[in-house]
Amino acid sequence: NIEKNITPDTFPKKFMPRLPAKYALEINAGWSDKNKVKEGVNIKVKPWYNYTMSRNSVFSVGENYHLYGRGTDKRRVFLKTKDYDRFISLLYIFNNTKTVHVSNLNSADLEDVLSLKKEEDIVKITAYCLMPNHFHLLAQEIKEGGISKFMQKVMTGYTMFFNKKYERTGSLFESSFKSIHVNNDNHLRYLLAYIHLNPIKLIEPTWKEK
Repeated sequence: NIEKNITPDTFPKKFMPRLPAKYALEINAGWSDKNKVKEGVNIKVKPWYNYTMSRNSVFSVGENYHLYGRGTDKRRVFLKTKDYDRFISLLYIFNNTKTVHVSNLNSADLEDVLSLKKEEDIVKITAYCLMPNHFHLLAQEIKEGGISKFMQKVMTGYTMFFNKKYERTGSLFESSFKSIHVNNDNHLRYLLAYIHLNPIKLIEPTWKEK
């Protein structure tokens, strides 16, 4: 529980997020819930403690994050093997500083896509898992803004592919992706096991309780 009279100076440092320097003043401004004018843009800043408690992270270069998303209304977002292949293709091809037109890949197999040369990566993907109605990624921000740009491209690109293929419209995922900052080695080790073991639920739904 957080005491009502706690301030940014007395808040335990171990709970503070590790953020790029440019965010520091914005968070401090958020303590009094004021607007911070930065580079001519009015930014409405959340109170600083929302950044520490939020399930969606502020991404920092060199930090690891658990990224995940689920189908709207818990619907299946992968119906065929080719759907899984397409999502994996997008994970590969959009992790790239070069602009890619995915319409050029419509007839390409997964193996062909993975053999394409890219420019620099914008994120580092350590682990991933695709389930019928959701996905998990463990990724590291290696370029500023990389994760946000990468995930926006992947989710938009896959939604467009899925909607065209299955003749539907509207959102495919229940919201923008969610993220949790991985802030210690134990959490990192846990996530590596959790993500890779997630598919066991398909054949043994209660395996974690046993």
